[in-house]
Formats: sequence, structure tokens, C-alpha cells
Amino acid sequence: MYFLDTGLASYLAGWTTSEALESGISAGAFFESFVISEIIKSYWHNSEKPQLSFFRDEKGIEIDLIIYKDGRYHPIEIKKTGTPSINDISAFKIFGKYESIGYGTLICLTPNIQPLAPNANAISIWDI
Repeated sequence: MYFLDTGLASYLAGWTTSEALESGISAGAFFESFVISEIIKSYWHNSEKPQLSFFRDEKGIEIDLIIYKDGRYHPIEIKKTGTPSINDISAFKIFGKYESIGYGTLICLTPNIQPLAPNANAISIWDI
């Protein structure tokens, strides 16, 4: 379940300080929810209805968000890290065995865009 209002979600979870939210046990889940909510709101702002899903196979390999657009699936991984690596997008290759994938993205805390593969970059959360 994703909350579009992460402030409300943190309040309901009893996380009342920014420190608890930033480094607590659910910090990654809140980060992921925030990113997904911002992506959804960007689509809505442009009067578009996004076609969103996620991927999880029988081995537990998963991709946080998949955007279907123009006949291709664009995988998005979301990690609360400042040091992205190609290992963070390893599921893209597995998903590509099932579907025709487009450009992939790792959204994280990196300050600059970083190429991770020929068809995937790591970008800052502030660039979404």
C-alpha cells in the first residue's frame, strides 16, 4: 500500500520526528512511497493517467515501479542510497526476459545523474 501523503502516513505510524523518519526501520519504505507519490502527482499535474505496476517473480526478485508507455515497460528502482551501483538495477535484466523494456531508472539520493548501464541511469530524487 502506498500513501500519497507521506506526512499523514508517518503521523499514523507514530513517526513524529524527521530523524525517526530518516533513519528508522521503515525509512526505505517511506522513501519509496514518497517517490511513487511524486511520480503519480507529476502525471496528474499534466492531466495524464499513468499506467503503473510493479514486478515480483517467484524467487522474490522485484522492481519497485514499472511505467508502461508507448508499448514499452520502463522499470524504476527506488533506493535510499547516495552511492548507486549496477547491482541496484539487476532485476531489470530479469524482467527484460518477460517483457520489452524501455529505459530504466534508479531514483536515489545521488547528487548527479550517473549512468549505470546502456539503458539505465541513476538520478536524484530531486530530478523527478
